[in-house]
Amino acid sequence: MVPEGNERLLWEATLWATDVVIASPLYWYSVSATTKRYLDHWSGWLRVEGAPLKERMRGNPVGERAERV
Repeated sequence: MVPEGNERLLWEATLWATDVVIASPLYWYSVSATTKRYLDHWSGWLRVEGAPLKERMRGNPVGERAERV
């Protein structure tokens, strides 16, 4: 199911981003609730039928871009 409302805006921004930097303060050795919720959305978006998120992530390992900079 394609996200709706504010989640859809976040989904579209994530799909079109060339890079995503996740920064969060640590609370009791865990990320903030807002960051956790965003990461939880990602796991749901990976299961959206026909969504290009998985394909966009594939072939772009974490850190590969940073090493070239």
